[in-house]
Amino acid sequence: MNMQDNTGPLQLSNFLKHGAFYRLHGEYRFFSLSDSATTSKAAGETVWSPNFFDLQKAKHAVTAGMAISNISEFISDLEKNLQSEAVSPQTSRTWLAPNYQDYSKNFQLVVDEIKNGRIKKAVPHAVWTSNMTLSKLEKSTIIIKALEASVNLIPFGFWDSDGGILGTTPEILFHRKADFLKTMALAGTRAKTQNFNKDEFLNASKEREEHQIVVESMISKLSKLGEVTQSKCEVVEYPQLAHLRTQLELKLKATITNQEIVKLLHPTPALGVFPTSEMPWFKALPVQKDRQRFGAPLLFETQNEALALVCIRAIEWDLTHVWVSAGGGVVKESSLEGEWEEIKTKFNSIGKNLGLESIVK
Repeated sequence: MNMQDNTGPLQLSNFLKHGAFYRLHGEYRFFSLSDSATTSKAAGETVWSPNFFDLQKAKHAVTAGMAISNISEFISDLEKNLQSEAVSPQTSRTWLAPNYQDYSKNFQLVVDEIKNGRIKKAVPHAVWTSNMTLSKLEKSTIIIKALEASVNLIPFGFWDSDGGILGTTPEILFHRKADFLKTMALAGTRAKTQNFNKDEFLNASKEREEHQIVVESMISKLSKLGEVTQSKCEVVEYPQLAHLRTQLELKLKATITNQEIVKLLHPTPALGVFPTSEMPWFKALPVQKDRQRFGAPLLFETQNEALALVCIRAIEWDLTHVWVSAGGGVVKESSLEGEWEEIKTKFNSIGKNLGLESIVK
């Protein structure tokens, strides 16, 4: 990736106004951004951030890489910036919790269509919301918390003057180097309680059914691009949660752009509905149309490499409010209380990972 050597106060200020970052396999990449209409792609990495339901409704920017040689020093610089900005006490943020009745209605609509044979799986979601946009202090604090996240998670962010998204996702849509592509099916969730049993989780029928739907759907799509190699299903553990994961890889047999790969794979049944032909029905469910970038791809790309993240476990904001979303896969064995508990556990995880203590319940 192309990097600039200037990481002084001006560069940090520009980063906090309009920036992006991610960590993958222990490697951190930070970028200050500029309008793609006025900057050549040769200047650095491009970032493409569409909405979940509308890939045409996307933000697009060209980056200038920041050469960060020491992550601890960078976090220290962010903390110093926090102290310099904290002239007055931070206004306490009030959150509106997700509505259980709204979620239960969505859940029942999904279950009814599963029983009718129309679908096999869908992922309705719920949302915490709060008035007021994200302050500079909150943004810096969340970035610091994300950068300190568990090594199994992928801290990420992308924002400009109108809003943005910050999170710690466990999921990639794909990672591409030249014509070699890696991706994953990540579906099936358990809370890391005292009674958590890795072997029991790996063989749980509800979670394995949910996971297998995603695996088969992704292999069906990827097979159009090349011969797919599939790993064994495994349990991946995070601080508060565990997921089932199957890794998939292939060598691309024909020329294809990164955005074309996104359009082929997104949305997987891990975040949407299966079969994917039922997306119009799914979008029409109450609350679902307001997904914004929850579960959407976030694509970073250069000439020879691309990384598409799945935007989950994150906070989003615009000029007037902020929101946090979480969902769970509903299949024929699902129960309303079980899915609601899973969603609450995910909100708890987001709150702890990003320092949003108000949504930790």
